[in-house]
Amino acid sequence: MVQDVVINSLSIKKQIRTNYLIVYLFIALTSIPFFVGDEFLIFNFVVSLALFLYRKREFDKFIFLYSLIFLSIFLAQSFFFSVLEINVILGYFFRILYAYFTIKVIGKDIAKYFINIIYFFAILSFVFYFPSLFFPDIMNSFLENVASYIEPFQLHDPGRSHIIIYTFGEQYSETDGAFSSALERNSGPFWEPGGFGVFLILAIIFEMIETKDLFSKKNKVFFLAVLTTLSTGSFLVLFVLVIFYLFIYRDPKKLLLLGVFLIISIVIYLNTFFLNAKVERQFAYTRASSVSLYYAPRTRFVSAQLDLIDFYNNPVLGRGRFAATRFDNKELEQDLLLNHRNNGTTNLLVEFGFFGFLTFFVSMYRSFKAYCFAKNFKTGFALVLVLIVVLLGFSQMIFLKPFFIGLSFFFLAAGYEFKLQNKIK
Repeated sequence: MVQDVVINSLSIKKQIRTNYLIVYLFIALTSIPFFVGDEFLIFNFVVSLALFLYRKREFDKFIFLYSLIFLSIFLAQSFFFSVLEINVILGYFFRILYAYFTIKVIGKDIAKYFINIIYFFAILSFVFYFPSLFFPDIMNSFLENVASYIEPFQLHDPGRSHIIIYTFGEQYSETDGAFSSALERNSGPFWEPGGFGVFLILAIIFEMIETKDLFSKKNKVFFLAVLTTLSTGSFLVLFVLVIFYLFIYRDPKKLLLLGVFLIISIVIYLNTFFLNAKVERQFAYTRASSVSLYYAPRTRFVSAQLDLIDFYNNPVLGRGRFAATRFDNKELEQDLLLNHRNNGTTNLLVEFGFFGFLTFFVSMYRSFKAYCFAKNFKTGFALVLVLIVVLLGFSQMIFLKPFFIGLSFFFLAAGYEFKLQNKIK
């Protein structure tokens, strides 16, 4: 019997290590530059499918319905525009099924694995970030004499060096007359500071729901990490999250904290150049005429405005993910710079239309509601969480990536939907 207990214990530990690896790859394929590529997508898809079958998970009817809805949208777009790109359609469904298999394989503890992985990388990022602030020469020497000679320690973007566990070289610069400053920004292992901020915000949400505490030990680390990203989008989304949390859990102490937080936030916003000045500048570009708008710098607001122009002509079906149909301005179709978009929320809307957009986020709401209920957290907060994700997507192109597609059927993780169905009955 003792031997059986030992074997069972070793088996559990092995499964936990495997689960951590699977969730790490789930995150990495979505956001860590070294892992972003079709070859990694196919490899992870095969691994997740094999584990799905090995652990004898069952298919859910929902995933067939969900896939059928998006397949119908793709086929309708192909018919309407007379364009069919099989590789684009297959690529999207590889992402859907990879996300589905991963969630089913890991089950209800996927949020805990996610929290711990982001917590590890948040702490690890400080090991690189703070020395780069105070000892920049040492970090530059490391990059020049070590990183640049070892694969895959190579530049993945001008001015940035990526070494899998960290991305160096991101700065926020602001020049206004005689005033000039350049602040180092923390990207963690992700493609840029804003991307790191997205995952930190999600980690804060999951940790908040798991512990019923927005200011837990791990969340304090996540808050600090968000501050080091100097990401305008992450700052504003974090502000919205804290406001809603303090408002919904409104006891006297939290209401007092809400007032203090509002005052401090307003002061910081008005006196911080990468918040106040940046937001005002991005809004200013949207006042351009419809013609010159295409030549305006690609801020999130300009991208949103351009996406909505394209969306209005095909609001039901959307413009599709096909290169030949995506952009309304045909003369600029081949110009990658002018057709660049960086607003994930409006991009999802224009590519899949209102029906696909609604399917995506209604499913996500169902996921968050089931998750909140399973963790004895207020289910009314689920709508706030969808809003948070929508706002995160406003500053990053995230909704075509496997992890964020998976949020739409997160509730299919064992234990979440079952409890919610029992409540309904």
